[in-house]
Amino acid sequence: MLKQIFIIIMTCVLLIGCSSTPEENMMYMEAEAAPSMAMDTMVESVMSSGGSMKKSSGSNGAIPDMQFPNRKIIKNGRVRIETLEFDKSIDYIFEEVERLGGFVELYEVNGNGQEVLYNSNYDEARYATISARIPESMFTEFINSAESYGMVVYKSIETEDITDQYVDTELRIETLTIQQERLTELLEKSGTLTEIFEIEKELADVIYELESFQGTLNEYDSLVDFSTVRIYIDEVYKYEEQLPVPITFIEKISDAFSQMIDSFVENVQNSVVAIIYYMPVIVIFILIFIITKKIIKKIREKK
Repeated sequence: MLKQIFIIIMTCVLLIGCSSTPEENMMYMEAEAAPSMAMDTMVESVMSSGGSMKKSSGSNGAIPDMQFPNRKIIKNGRVRIETLEFDKSIDYIFEEVERLGGFVELYEVNGNGQEVLYNSNYDEARYATISARIPESMFTEFINSAESYGMVVYKSIETEDITDQYVDTELRIETLTIQQERLTELLEKSGTLTEIFEIEKELADVIYELESFQGTLNEYDSLVDFSTVRIYIDEVYKYEEQLPVPITFIEKISDAFSQMIDSFVENVQNSVVAIIYYMPVIVIFILIFIITKKIIKKIREKK
């Protein structure tokens, strides 16, 4: 009897363990691929635009402070971090943005802070997105301070030179301003209603264009003076060890063996958790099995 009950329990454990493995592996593969996919997308977008420059840096090195005298440069940065203390990391980022004279223009949080153990029965760990505007002079300092509030998975900066567009817009504003002044003088000297009507119509068009170009220039100034940094924060419960890529045959074997041990330990832990979680179901199955066996035994004894 005990042997049969033991076999039933082990069968349930194996079924539970096998059913969870593919999802966990897929989640792991997606998590590992996400940073590289994001970087590839950024490189492709820059190459296709033809009008921007990009400089990337790994998580282990500081990004140099790039200065462009007499140029109008828009700087954008991206940082992805993993953190064991989600709330403290968020608070630190907000404090750092305020200290440097910037402001947060976007803040989103998803999940409710419980570890993902199995499928959809458990709540997701939290992840957040922060988009901050940082004074251009403090941009590099802010990017390089990412290690202070988590483990950096990747960080990158992207710059775009808009000097030509900026100068062209300034010239257009200057030309339209002169045109506006001349039309205003003509309006004061005009005599007939027809002349006044035509001049006012042309003056309105000039004023509309002038305001449009002035708005574009103001937007350029804002983008140049305040760089945009988008920060992605992932809550984790342990940091994944960043192992070097195996080179020799022995290193590959050693790495495969280590991964096998880690996977075995993790599967055993998950199996124990699964047994506890599904214990009521397992007990019901055992009771049904015992009752069914007794009924069958009584039927056979009657025969």
